[in-house]
Amino acid sequence: MVVVEKTINIDIIGVIRERLFVLLRRYRRRVFTDSKKRICREIMRVVFVLLSLLFFIASRRPATALHGDRAGAFIGWHGEITRPTAHSSHLAQPYLNAKGSDHQSTEVKHPSIAFETLVMRDHKPKPSHHASSICEVSSGQFLVAWFAGQFESKPDVGIYTARYQNGKWSNPELIVHPKGVPTWNPVLFKRSNGDLFLFYKHGRTPANWKGYYVKSRDNGNTWSASVALPNGIIGPAKNKPLELDDGTVLLPSSNEFGLRGKDWEIVVEAMTMEDEFKTYSRFAVNEKGGVANVQQRVIQPVFWKQSMSAGGAGSGIRMLARSRSSFAVAAVGDSTGRIWTDAVFSQIPCPNTGFDVVKLRDGRLLIVYNHSFKHAIAGRGVLALAVSYDDGDSWERVMRLEDSGGRLLEFSYPAIIQAGDGMVHVTYTWRRANIKHVIIDPSKISAGESGQSFKSSGMLGGFEKLPKTITRDIV
Repeated sequence: MVVVEKTINIDIIGVIRERLFVLLRRYRRRVFTDSKKRICREIMRVVFVLLSLLFFIASRRPATALHGDRAGAFIGWHGEITRPTAHSSHLAQPYLNAKGSDHQSTEVKHPSIAFETLVMRDHKPKPSHHASSICEVSSGQFLVAWFAGQFESKPDVGIYTARYQNGKWSNPELIVHPKGVPTWNPVLFKRSNGDLFLFYKHGRTPANWKGYYVKSRDNGNTWSASVALPNGIIGPAKNKPLELDDGTVLLPSSNEFGLRGKDWEIVVEAMTMEDEFKTYSRFAVNEKGGVANVQQRVIQPVFWKQSMSAGGAGSGIRMLARSRSSFAVAAVGDSTGRIWTDAVFSQIPCPNTGFDVVKLRDGRLLIVYNHSFKHAIAGRGVLALAVSYDDGDSWERVMRLEDSGGRLLEFSYPAIIQAGDGMVHVTYTWRRANIKHVIIDPSKISAGESGQSFKSSGMLGGFEKLPKTITRDIV
């Protein structure tokens, strides 16, 4: 089935017509005074002429096949403009960036990319898909979770999973039903004891999220009933938790509150071996990068264990987090995750979008992020990968995984892990119409290379402004 594009002009026309019909109904009901009626009559005449002209222009334009583009505009919770895709058989084929295809990746693939495909090839249960999380549940077998529905915050949004094995993805399976209230941002995590957790949120907006999880002891084949997290505990906001040596699991959480959820703060939560939950720390930054008293503008942190060489006198935990101020923020915590430095702005671009980091077994870090300083969906058109050889003190851009070429297409909310065989797996939102899966061979990412996509790139600073150890008392 090929979906014929109806241009944004027609979307705008629909809105104008809707408002015009409202005016017309009010006119017929004599809501207006005589003077207002005359003004309204003249306005409607002008608008009808403009509508006729726009319809004529739109009808003369050649139709364009969507091949996965979105139709029907929506505005996301954080301002992104997105149009969910109708079902299309063109998405049934994996996108390997054949020249001339509609897939907006870089023309020359980086040699480290071993494989890439769309998760939903034969069956898409909903038009809009977003916020994936990936986990290796057994050797060579992976589970991905995401939310899907008409669009985020709509009452039909539920949590789906799919399984990757032997080079293929299974059909999506609905795990968490929305029950009239949307679900958000699932996060998969497998503890060292074998328990697999799927964290998620219920709520009409992020400002009134309630945290839940389901648990599996057979690698996601069956799940427990939903368990509500204690009041005040939301669970991981977007990125995977971090398990410490004593079995405590740090949950990278955050809170959106205030007027229309515009106040943000990072929350470090913890899960004990007995599945008890605690709040360890809360903090935020303001526009100048200092401690926040009023403006709180950071969410969705990601954690990793600091290398002894980077930590100097002792090990600790490092964090990067999303901000609304063009750059990601960085902070350093102690080895328990209970105390942290003040967060400061790094030099890593962050156009108010989520990102993820993985620490490889050889000590390197990889980050997948939107390399842009544009706003809203325009900032989500370039998805890039960068590498750090010094535990995040500096970053070198390696490649672009996606590039919209200036079109309003979204590639966002990545998740990244390293599998048992050493390969790196990345999933991310693909145009809000699908989830894409990319496998990367980290052995083919060489030191000192800038990548063909970033020939003029320099180094991006990370933690150079922060102390190496934490000595503050717990507050």
